[in-house]
Amino acid sequence: MGDLLTQLFSTRPLDYPPHLGWQGHFGLVLSLPLLFWAARNRKGEKAVKNLFILILLALYGFFFLRDFSWKTSLPFYHCRLAMFFLLFSPDDSKLKQFWAYVGVLGPVVALAYPILYPYPFFHITNLSFVLLHQFLFYLSVSYLSHQPEHVWLTKRDLGFYSFVVTLAMAVVAVLTGGNYGFLLNLPILESRSIWFNLFLLTVLLLLSLIGVQEALLSLKEREEVGEQLA
Repeated sequence: MGDLLTQLFSTRPLDYPPHLGWQGHFGLVLSLPLLFWAARNRKGEKAVKNLFILILLALYGFFFLRDFSWKTSLPFYHCRLAMFFLLFSPDDSKLKQFWAYVGVLGPVVALAYPILYPYPFFHITNLSFVLLHQFLFYLSVSYLSHQPEHVWLTKRDLGFYSFVVTLAMAVVAVLTGGNYGFLLNLPILESRSIWFNLFLLTVLLLLSLIGVQEALLSLKEREEVGEQLA
């Protein structure tokens, strides 16, 4: 037990992040449809929320007590911000709805293309990377599916929030030197232009969130038609 806790909260990084084979990638992506079904049916919602909070506290306890870094430990990542807004913002706010859309989109991207921390896989940083993204996806789908009075955001709302969020991340990235929101070093394209990355990520985020909203709206309309025909 002591060895497990030592590894779980170790401050000795590896030379490289752990490698996930195709089985690991497939398993992570496959978990999302199962979580989508569970969230729509509210299976284990209370347990998921409690575990979500517990793991989030453990992760930030590790960061601030044992391995704090201005470049990596601040919560200025899309999914990390979505976690806090989903937990603490009121249900009827536009901001919560915006972050719930991010909470659907972000885990899909993160688990399809995981960028792990340079620690063993069974370390609080990497375990929380997987579990928190899965729980965020679940809670976001559950919130969007069971909102009493669902108010869809306009494209203008989505564009405004997308720009403000990305701009805030860019400011934090420049001030700390951390690659928050991938704004200092954009993966795949390997772009290091802050202005290009700011523009491109704002547009990609906006278009992706519009797609998420339209997909959920289409699903809701099909369900309503099915209920009327039943």
